[in-house]
Amino acid sequence: MAGEYGLVVVVNPADALVDIVFVHGITGNRRKTWTHSNGTFWPEQLLPQDIPGARVLTFGYDADLVGTLRPVGQGRLRDHASALALDLAHTLVPGRPVVFVAHSMGGLPVEQMLTICYNERDQSYRRITESTAGIMFLGTPHAGTEKATWWSFLKKLAGIFLPINKEVGKVLKPGSEVLFNVQQSFHGMLNHYVRSV
Repeated sequence: MAGEYGLVVVVNPADALVDIVFVHGITGNRRKTWTHSNGTFWPEQLLPQDIPGARVLTFGYDADLVGTLRPVGQGRLRDHASALALDLAHTLVPGRPVVFVAHSMGGLPVEQMLTICYNERDQSYRRITESTAGIMFLGTPHAGTEKATWWSFLKKLAGIFLPINKEVGKVLKPGSEVLFNVQQSFHGMLNHYVRSV
C-alpha cells in the first residue's frame, strides 16, 4: 500500500458501478480506523461481498493531535479538504456515483471538499459534487465537541514536551467560526441541490 496520506484504491472491480470513499477521523488512519480487532480490514475484505460492484478507496491525512515518536502535522481543515479534492479530481470516473463514509472529524474535510468543488469552475472538480450520491457521517462533530476543551488542556500539558496540532483543536471547539462557516457553506450547497431536484 502507498504511504499514509492521500487517496488509495483498495478494491477495483472491472465492472465497478459506484465508488465508495472512506475518510477516517481524528487520530485515525486510512487502515486502522476501518480494521476490526481481529485484523479484518472490512472495506477490503467484507464490503465487496455485499456490494460487489463497488470500487473502494480510502483517504489518509494527518489527523493526529499530539506527536509522540514523530512530528505532528499542522494541516488545517481546508488543507485536508483541498488534498482530498485534488486526489478525487484525478481518480473518479465521470458519471459514476460516489458515496463517502466519514468517521468523526473525517466528515468535516468531506463537507468542505464538496463545497470547494461546488464553487470551482474546473469541471473535474465540479463533477465530484455532482456525482456524490450519499454521505454516511459516523459521529461527525458538525457543531463541535466538548472534548475540544479537554484537548485544549492536553495541548497545554503536552505542548511543553510534545509537538501539537493547534489548528485541529481550534476548529473542533463548539462555537468555532471555521466550523460555522463550513456548515453554512455545506448546507447552502445542499439546499441548492434539493431545490434543483
